[in-house]
Amino acid sequence: MESYQAIISGLGLTGGLLANLLGACGMKVAVIERDAKFLGRSCTMTADYEAQRAFHMAGLAGPIEAEFYPHPGTEYLGGGGKFIKALSCKSDPFSLCWRPSFILHQPTLEGILRNGLNRFKNVHVFLGESVKRFAQDGDEVVVTTQHPNHGQRLFRGQYLLGCDGASSAVRRGMKSSLDDLGLDEWWVAVDAYVRTDARLPERCVRYCYPGRPGAYIVGPGHIRRWEMKIMPYEDPDQFNDSKYTRRILTNFVDTNLIDVLQTKAHRIRGLVAKRWRSGRVFLLGGAACQMPPFLGEESCSGFQDAFNFAWKLNSVILGGADSSVLDTYAKERRPQACAAVESAKCLSLVVGELDGNIALQRDELLVAGVKAVAQPLVLQPMGSRLRAGLIARGVGDYKRAAGALFPQPWVETSGGKKRLDDVVRWGFYVVSLDEELAQIAACEFAGVPVLADSKVVLVGASVAVREQILCVSGRNLDLKSWFDAFGVRIAIVRPDGFAYGAANTSRQLRALIKSLLLALSRTNGTAIHPL
Repeated sequence: MESYQAIISGLGLTGGLLANLLGACGMKVAVIERDAKFLGRSCTMTADYEAQRAFHMAGLAGPIEAEFYPHPGTEYLGGGGKFIKALSCKSDPFSLCWRPSFILHQPTLEGILRNGLNRFKNVHVFLGESVKRFAQDGDEVVVTTQHPNHGQRLFRGQYLLGCDGASSAVRRGMKSSLDDLGLDEWWVAVDAYVRTDARLPERCVRYCYPGRPGAYIVGPGHIRRWEMKIMPYEDPDQFNDSKYTRRILTNFVDTNLIDVLQTKAHRIRGLVAKRWRSGRVFLLGGAACQMPPFLGEESCSGFQDAFNFAWKLNSVILGGADSSVLDTYAKERRPQACAAVESAKCLSLVVGELDGNIALQRDELLVAGVKAVAQPLVLQPMGSRLRAGLIARGVGDYKRAAGALFPQPWVETSGGKKRLDDVVRWGFYVVSLDEELAQIAACEFAGVPVLADSKVVLVGASVAVREQILCVSGRNLDLKSWFDAFGVRIAIVRPDGFAYGAANTSRQLRALIKSLLLALSRTNGTAIHPL
């Protein structure tokens, strides 16, 4: 029985990204996927700049960026087709060096993630295997799988990571129940190719029609998606009839202009697992949280789970950090997932209102709200902020910035223009506007094994003041705005781009570094392994 540092159950979007991240760290990983063949579901999906940042750290941003379609913005139409409001997309420069929102063809993305695993001899993929049961003790997890032709197989690993979706076998094995956040609707999605002579909206559209709420999503190339709410008087099985589906679809498009690829009725829920960890077993993605797709957060939440967990597992297995660091995964991600579900649920209630009188009042309120705003409304991903977990605690300047998402601008280095993530790679890092504070951070980090490889970046200097300090120059307006907003001069940033904390004085900085060491360190630790 071969041993692995991590066993991943599920090779969908979340499991695929997680396997690439851990593979890039150098971990020995087994990926167990129940489907023997890549199904390649035809559909569009939305992702954001945090997802692309994770793809970048996995070494896949290039091929993914070549395939995505910039989000064109969204229009909202009320009863009778009346225009309510429009959301435009932010233009360059982007605070994380990536577009805030973009649209992808999901099978293409899944293919890129799967092909990315071919880079790693340390990642082994087992297709057609289903997790049947698992047992764990203080040192390892033993997983039993079932293959239809080859029978049962045993896998031994340090950790089991359940990325196996809504019907997760890992979650069932953990006996983790689901919290219902109060949404239960049926919608039908129709993916189609649009013929070249079709004239359709350039932007995505939310049809807030009380008689039939729906949505139109612009995908890459000629791919488009329509989503329609299944009414209380309908049975989801009615949409198995292509004639019935086409008749309903005529509310939104001339069906003679499209070639339908697939039609799928799906139940939309807001469900979050009570427990995301049981000893050496963890839940990620759809296994941990099932959310409405209305804000594009369904897949993005899984990507954030993967990135959050990957760097922490890297720091524990290869970096000498204490295993208690893994406890912060659920403390951070579960509240964020619950907040995303609540936001998507609110949008569902707005778009999906079926009472004509209430819908009319809604339209009037939304129109008035748009008129009250002097500037055009800009489409932005949900703001991420950590309120608990592996962030600085206490009072003072460093507490105020703790948990905020740190910008990733383009910076000018001695090696040319680079993204900040390429300069610091995957360890904790420091960004400072103050030379003295940067030198203190470099000295403190150099003497601590668990942080010895962490980078210190000094903004605005052209000549290195210490060998360990990377000097960057350029306009860096996003960096200046971030520091000004919190009134600080130096920040310690986590590998996933969230600020651990920030400081203004040498005393605050030393206290901040001490608190980080207490959270990470254990005896005989070594430096956190960079990607």
